[in-house]
Amino acid sequence: MKIIEFTGTSKSGKSALIKKLDFYLKEKGMVSEIINEGFRSCSFKDRKDCVFDQQLWTVFTLGNRILKVVNSDIKLDYLFLDRGFWDRLVYIEFYRIKKVIRNHDYNFLLIILKRFLPSIDQVFFLILKPEISRERNLLRGKVSLFNIEEIAILNDLYSRYLPSNSVILDGENKLDDLFWDILGKI
Repeated sequence: MKIIEFTGTSKSGKSALIKKLDFYLKEKGMVSEIINEGFRSCSFKDRKDCVFDQQLWTVFTLGNRILKVVNSDIKLDYLFLDRGFWDRLVYIEFYRIKKVIRNHDYNFLLIILKRFLPSIDQVFFLILKPEISRERNLLRGKVSLFNIEEIAILNDLYSRYLPSNSVILDGENKLDDLFWDILGKI
């Protein structure tokens, strides 16, 4: 089984691409599954006073979801992570820079993450200009969690912290073009 993480700028097309890949591979007789990182289902995700707890909860929820799949009787060809451990690394670093997470908590989260990061076989990083990310959020009737400057910081952190063999894709490209590019690399 190959574990592939899709990470990157908000509204860059990660979820749509994963769903398209999952459908295509299943039509070709392969067995695949999608796991979302879990932050969206965190019951206290909207609270600003517990970022450390949110990150810790997300890491362990994601790990638990992966272990359930790995330890099941289903033999997968691909396990797709819609955001994952590398994504958490970037966000934890972002929150450290913004002084939202204390250094002690940051170090604790890093210790945990470093146990999980080697399990990811391939990372696809979809990058989008901050202005376009915000605009796509607005077009979907959503308020972005981050301002343009913060999105730029996150994009920079992705570029610095993702593994060197990550595949960087421009989220402004057409979904079909990205799909075929990714399919050729997995």
